Amino acid sequence: MPGCYASAAVVAAASPWAAHRLVSRAFALYSGGSTCLTGWSAVATWQLPTVGPAPSRVSAIRPDGTGHKVQQGVYGDIRVVSVPPDQVRRAQVLA
Repeated sequence: MPGCYASAAVVAAASPWAAHRLVSRAFALYSGGSTCLTGWSAVATWQLPTVGPAPSRVSAIRPDGTGHKVQQGVYGDIRVVSVPPDQVRRAQVLA
């Protein structure tokens, strides 16, 4: 079955922020190559310091011309916006 998967042991042992990082990465991978994480979802993926509780939903963007202005999914929301190419960074964090 197509999708993004993680070990049950890893998910069970994950802190709320680590779990959000896993969900965010899966959401971005499943949503397509033009999807970029934003806000706390990006912060968690880049493994930057966090405060407070982890969000319950993933936040992401796509470039203009790639669909409806807001796409609300089961696990997160994608907003279609204009972003200068020099302000987009890709992370391939595997740990």
